[in-house]
Amino acid sequence: MKSIKNQLLLLLMTCFLFCYSCSDTGKAPVDQKTIDEVTALLTQYSNDWVEAIKNKDASKVSDYFSPELVFNIPTGALIDKEGLVKDINENPITLKSFLLKDLEVKLFGTDVANVTAGGVKIWMDTYGNEQTLEERYTNVWKKNSGKWQCIIGHGNPLQYGPPETDLAKIKAIPAIAEKAI
Repeated sequence: MKSIKNQLLLLLMTCFLFCYSCSDTGKAPVDQKTIDEVTALLTQYSNDWVEAIKNKDASKVSDYFSPELVFNIPTGALIDKEGLVKDINENPITLKSFLLKDLEVKLFGTDVANVTAGGVKIWMDTYGNEQTLEERYTNVWKKNSGKWQCIIGHGNPLQYGPPETDLAKIKAIPAIAEKAI
């Protein structure tokens, strides 16, 4: 039941931001200098976030997350700021690499922005096999008290490792079960 409430909250917040971005707030259009500055800043924040994940250290990026943050992690669970910081710091996977690609920043006025990107994570699993995970990210940022903070985020897995690796894992299940018994 709590998961449904969280998903409904995320949907309502997304709808609110969409309506907000489409409304005529009476503000002047954003000039190119502001677009360039915010794009550079949120690109840097996104790269800092990746480094925090790689280093399992959210201390530098925790201020990037709004206290009201709702983030949908690739497992489908919704977590808050505290949960995201914990997820970064305590992730059991050690990454070999994590690269962002196709990062795009779009401003909606002077205080709301949407950042989308793809990501490729590579790590070694417990069997010594290299694993690859491709994801897409969407993060909504809002300027709060003069600083940009992520208020809504979503990570969506696209593909997991090569099919041969998955097949090898499936074939290994009987041996693992037998050993466990």
